[in-house]
Order: sequence, then C-alpha cells, then structure tokens
Amino acid sequence: SAAQKFTLNGAHDLVNTVVGKCVDIPNHSRDRGPSTYLILWECTGNDNQKWST
Repeated sequence: SAAQKFTLNGAHDLVNTVVGKCVDIPNHSRDRGPSTYLILWECTGNDNQKWST
C-alpha cells in the first residue's frame, strides 16, 4: 500500500511518502540490534533518523 512506501533522501533520511515523517529509533537508542523497534516521527535531522544502504 502507499502507506508503506519510503524514500531515502540525499540527507540519509528514510521518509514515508504519504505522511512525510522519518523512520526514527526512539530515545536516540544506540541499541540497533534485531529487536530494535522503529517509529515514524517528524524529521529532525538527528543521527537516530539517518540511514544508509
């Protein structure tokens, strides 16, 4: 569905194309293992919203 589409922009933000929010690791957690949960949040430019391929 369109609600599940994301783009990786030039600033390395993973952005939901429908709501325009960034994929975020809550509370700036450094634990990025397989049990890490993600949320959608306003794009802030913080490191916990940066992604790469």
